[in-house]
This record gives sequence, structure tokens and C-alpha cells, in this order.
Amino acid sequence: MKVKKAAFLAVAAAYSLPSFAYADQLEGFDLSLAQTPPFPVTAFYDSPADVSSLPVGSIIRKEPLDAPAGASAWRVLYVSERWDGTHVPASGMVVAPKQTEAKTVHPVVSWQHGTTGAARGCAPSLAPNPVRELAQRGEFVIDIGIPFLEDWLAKGYAVVAPDYAGLGSNTVHRYVAGLDEGRDVHNLLRAARSISAAGIGEDVSLFGWSQGGGATLFAGEIGATYAPENKVRSVVALAPASTILKPDDEINAFFKAKLPYPLLVGQSYLDAYKLDKNLFTAKGQKLLEAAQKKCVVGVFGDVAKAEGPAVTDNVTDHKDWVEAMKRNNAGFTRIEAPVSVFQGLDDSIVPPNDTEDYAERAKAVGTNVSVTWVAHAGHRDLFDAKKDEIINKVVAGFEGQKN
Repeated sequence: MKVKKAAFLAVAAAYSLPSFAYADQLEGFDLSLAQTPPFPVTAFYDSPADVSSLPVGSIIRKEPLDAPAGASAWRVLYVSERWDGTHVPASGMVVAPKQTEAKTVHPVVSWQHGTTGAARGCAPSLAPNPVRELAQRGEFVIDIGIPFLEDWLAKGYAVVAPDYAGLGSNTVHRYVAGLDEGRDVHNLLRAARSISAAGIGEDVSLFGWSQGGGATLFAGEIGATYAPENKVRSVVALAPASTILKPDDEINAFFKAKLPYPLLVGQSYLDAYKLDKNLFTAKGQKLLEAAQKKCVVGVFGDVAKAEGPAVTDNVTDHKDWVEAMKRNNAGFTRIEAPVSVFQGLDDSIVPPNDTEDYAERAKAVGTNVSVTWVAHAGHRDLFDAKKDEIINKVVAGFEGQKN
């Protein structure tokens, strides 16, 4: 797998050019969407100015959503928590088979979505008819929906889908800040359990992709200590954002590339860890501010048109940034449940090296992790290429608990 490093550096070098010439090489980025604004944020997402006195996992408000036949669904605004204990509002969705007279308690699949952006309006729950099967970017400015939703419901599973704090809710979105996102996951599970009509049980499968794949891994790592009432039975991560701190040449190339991801990471870590913003040039700092108002394709449009670099020098020359990235590398804490990772070998968003490095770290601390390498598959191909295997991993986790 290490031969893929050269391919990663070649892509990063291509994206150092100030043009749109290479846009078609970055999977899922149609720059005709760059001027499409985020979804309008409705009054539902308004929260009290201070939620510090509200318990984590408590519901601020909820409202019903249209759901597939035989199911019920809710949009939820709830209280989550930052890595340092600060309470914040967060939003998401809860979907469950309709209850019969005899109340059923359902195993629950927690779906963690991939990168949508940093603006409040980039929350998947804001989309028209958000309780649907996964619809990848194209018709809408972001990916929306839940992969295999009909399959989960047919098996009697409930589903929760966090937006992550700052997408929808009125706070900064801490992109790939693992502990923050992991807590958002567990606190939505807590909130969902208080909806009696949903019948949310204690058995949980964590399932995520890309940014959400990293959130899934961190939720697995913290589950036993942070939210022991959420019994994690399996962890399934597709092309996860598991390795933020890469080898020096790779991470320096990443931050200098004309890609949206360094800006999304930058605006996140400046808020989360109070880092030195002077890593970024004056133009770069303006791009950071703009990134908080757009979805990911819009951020890409801005950075692709910008003249000059967004950073002043190598990020590895800034110790505070290096430490922040290292703390967001998954794999240093053992996960009790089996972990299944699916990774395309032609992925231009999450390099296979990142997943290989994650697996080495995770195995070193005793995590039972398996990686399914998928030939000729890019970042967005795994849902179709490996649907049955992904579903089987989730089912096996729940069935194993019964034995």
C-alpha cells in the first residue's frame, strides 16, 4: 500500500496550481455547484444563548419528519459537549419502525455522514425530505440521506444521524475534531432514547464514511468510558478520516494544496485548540472566514480561484498545529467491538496509506480491526461495491450479542 504515497503527493502537487484545471480529478466535486448556497437555516435550529445548565443528551426540541412507509422520524435539536466539557447545541435525525401496541426496543444504527462543509446550512437534516436513501452531491449541494435506510428499517433497526455541532446549530463546526464529533454521536443516541415512540435500545452499530468514518472511530474509542449505556456492538468505517497527521512531506503538501480540506481543518482547529492563526497568510485567513459560510464545493471554488498560498510555510514548523493533528489521529485507544474498515484503492480523497497507518495503530493497542481493500474503487464507490458486506458486518455485531 505504501506505493500510494507517490500518487497522493502527485495529486497534492497538481492542486497547488491556481486554476480549475484539475477539478475533475477530485472525486465528487462539480464546480458548477460552487455558487450554490447552503440550505436556509430554519427557526427550529435556534437554541438558547446558554445551554450550559442543560444536561448532555437532553432534547431542546424535536419535530416530526416525513418517513418511509412503516416508519416514524424526527428532527432533533439536542445538547452535546466539546472535548473540554463545554455544552453546545447539536442537531440530527432519528428514524425508527413504527411502534405496535406492544412496544419494541430496536437495535440502532448510528450513521455518521461525510464532509458537507462548515456553514450552518450544510446540515443534512436541513435538506428537503432528508429521511431518504443516500443521495450523493449533484441534485443538492451536499450529500444527504442515509445509506441502506430501507434495509435497516426492514431488519427492525432504528437509525440516528447526527449533523455534528455547528452544522445546523449555532456554534462553530469542529471538522475532524475527533472527540467533539464522537461526543455528538453518543449524545444524539442519548437524546433519541428519550423519544418513547422511537424505541431506541442500548445495542448500537456505528457506521460512517469519510469525515464520518473518523467520527465513527472516535465514537468507538470513547464509548465505553463516555457513554457506557450505548453498547457498541460493531464499528464500520468507510474510507475514514483516520489519519490527520501524516508524514511531514505529505501533511505539508496537503496544507499547501488548493483543496477545501486544509481550510475546513484550519477553521476547526483554530476554534477547538486556540492555535496560532499566523500559519495562514492574510489571504488564507480571509478564506478561513469564508469557509465558515459555505458548503464544501463552495470552499473548493474559493480556494481554487485564490492567488498565492493560503499558508505561510510548512505546517510541521508549527508545534501547536502538529500536536492538534496528532490528537485527532484515530487508533491510539482500544475499541472493544470489532472494527471493519472498507477502503478503495483508487481513492483520491482518503489515501489508502492513511487507512493502513490507522490499522497499524489500532492493532498495536489491541483493537480487532479488519480492512477490506477494494480494487478499482474511489471514495464514492464503496456503497455500491460493498453493500452486502457492509450490511453483514452490522448484522453480525447485533447477532453476536444474542449468542
